[in-house]
Amino acid sequence: MSAKEAIWHPNDHNKIHGESPLTEVIIADAGLEDLDGLLSHRRPGVQVTLVSATDDGHAVLAAALAARPSVLHLVAHGEPGRVLIGSSPLDARSLLDRSWPDARGTALPIPALPAGAGGAGPPVPSRFAPRPGGPGGRA
Repeated sequence: MSAKEAIWHPNDHNKIHGESPLTEVIIADAGLEDLDGLLSHRRPGVQVTLVSATDDGHAVLAAALAARPSVLHLVAHGEPGRVLIGSSPLDARSLLDRSWPDARGTALPIPALPAGAGGAGPPVPSRFAPRPGGPGGRA
C-alpha cells in the first residue's frame, strides 16, 4: 500500500468517531525523501497524515491530538529546538503560545531527531511528553 492510500485526514470524523478508536497516528512531512519506503515499515492499522510545506503543522497536530490516539508519531526533519513540518516549525514558543486539546494518555515520542539538542531545549511541552511505561516503539 502506498503512502497516499493510507492517508488519514484529521477531519475524517468517520474514522475518529467510528467503531475502531485510533490507536496510532503518524504525522509525516510530505516532502521527505523515500516517504513510501519509510511508511512501508509501519504496523497495520497505523494511520498517516501527510503535511505539505504550505499546511499548518500546528493545526494538523491539534486535530490529531483531539482524536485522542494512544500514540502520535512525528516524522520530519528537525534542528535544535525545532521540528520542521508544515509552513512554520514546531518549537517551544509556538507550542506554548497555543491552546491544545487534552492530550493526556497520548504518547508523543520524537526519537532520533536533533530537535531536543542544543541550547534551545526540547520543542515539546511536558504535557505532550510520553507517559512513563507507555507505548512508543516502532510505528
